[in-house]
Amino acid sequence: MVNSLRNCAGLNLLGWDFPEKDSLKEQIDTLGLYPVTCLTTLTKIEKQQLLENDIVLCKEICDNENHLNTIGIESPRIKSILEEGRQLCNQLIDNGKH
Repeated sequence: MVNSLRNCAGLNLLGWDFPEKDSLKEQIDTLGLYPVTCLTTLTKIEKQQLLENDIVLCKEICDNENHLNTIGIESPRIKSILEEGRQLCNQLIDNGKH
């Protein structure tokens, strides 16, 4: 029934667990597109400051740690925040970089 509705209306349905393959959850997991709000090493205020600066994804802070400097986070905490973010996004942690 769902397939006939989808074909009839010309729409592709996308939901958290639908379709069985390539659902929204699967796409997020595959691409590592997790929001900064997932990070437990950030305070609520820090998360809000990042969002206000249009930094939404963990990947953004993993790719550019200056986003954390910009909101006043000190160097020792930056390392732990980046480690958590990289684990979440399935990136390798470059120990020589920090």
